[in-house]
Formats: sequence, structure tokens, C-alpha cells
Amino acid sequence: MIKFYHLPISANSRRVWIALLEKMLAFEEVLLKLDSDQYQPEFLELNPFHHVPVLVDDGFRVV
Repeated sequence: MIKFYHLPISANSRRVWIALLEKMLAFEEVLLKLDSDQYQPEFLELNPFHHVPVLVDDGFRVV
């Protein structure tokens, strides 16, 4: 299943979210708070630039 790391108020995140919904792809939402979550070691392993959105599907990352 696709994991979708995002911030709901991010315009870029909303575009990806709408695309996932339009394609009817199953995904798991992971909501982030940009005051601290993007600097956690787990998220920095996914995206060293600490930007949102990030999609992870079976180990393949789209940043």
C-alpha cells in the first residue's frame, strides 16, 4: 500500500492527494506537523530535504 506523508494545508500535498483519489489508489495517510515532524530521523531517512509531500510504495520513494 502507498504511504502518503503530507500536510493538509500544503498546496502541493493537496494536488497529490487529489490525484491519488482520482486514480482510486488505496493509500495510507501520514499527517505531519511542520513544527517538528519533518526533522525526525524516520522522516529524514525518507526525504533528506524534509519537504512534503512524500509517497512511499514498497520501498520506492517519490519526493
